[in-house]
Amino acid sequence: MEEKYDYEKTQYEDEEPDGDEEILPVRHSVWIRLIALITVVVFVGMIAAPLWKTFKARVPSSELLEDSLLLKEQIDRELLEAIVKIKVTPQELGSGGTAGQKNGTGFNVNSDGVIITNHHVIAGARSITVTFPDGKTYKAKSWAGMPEYDLAVIELERDSLAVVSLNPDMLPQPGDTLTVIGNPMDFNQLAVEGRLKDYVFVKDMPTAMLYIDVPIYPGNSGSPVFNNDGEVVAVVFGSLRRIEEGKEKFYGLAIPIKEVLVLLEDSLQP
Repeated sequence: MEEKYDYEKTQYEDEEPDGDEEILPVRHSVWIRLIALITVVVFVGMIAAPLWKTFKARVPSSELLEDSLLLKEQIDRELLEAIVKIKVTPQELGSGGTAGQKNGTGFNVNSDGVIITNHHVIAGARSITVTFPDGKTYKAKSWAGMPEYDLAVIELERDSLAVVSLNPDMLPQPGDTLTVIGNPMDFNQLAVEGRLKDYVFVKDMPTAMLYIDVPIYPGNSGSPVFNNDGEVVAVVFGSLRRIEEGKEKFYGLAIPIKEVLVLLEDSLQP
């Protein structure tokens, strides 16, 4: 039986504080404050090192950002114009009365505004906004999901928008060079390049997924995966954490684009 791997979804949540919340002052004695300070210092000393190590592993390095700029110079500008930021306001408030936004990436496949992203990005949405690289932001008219493949489609009411091309006819082969472009952690269109390692099965997914040797960060959910011809061949939905030579490494996981065509066919019927 084929092993199914655990994975992490690459959704990015941004908590927005409730401006009406009242903060009440609390009085403490000097000794209680001193004890509390010592406790905090000891606690921070115990956890700072491992937390910093994890933080560094999940934040793009300056070298990666420089590589991204060079890589984007080789990419068709029209493709970049079709990769968008998605912000989702949930129906339910979080703990403490805050309305934390979910953030992800998407890409436009129709000049009238048909955006592809992940289902876990739009799940539970009260409203969705889509921002294009030129700074123009549009409210979503409607959205639908295919949770079994973690895919979603968002419809806008616009025209003459930049689009990307899809290639469902030829699956990438292990060793092929692929490029992922997304908007993780509020970075604008971070481009990373790597090779397809293989196809793997992950839990809760009914088909094999692309397993790509590229760094993936929170907010990469819904990022398009391009082949060397500038065609989208897959959609990022998560990352796979592996320990190699004693070091933690994250690989990208992506859904084959053929599943997107099924979603579009089912969702956009009149």
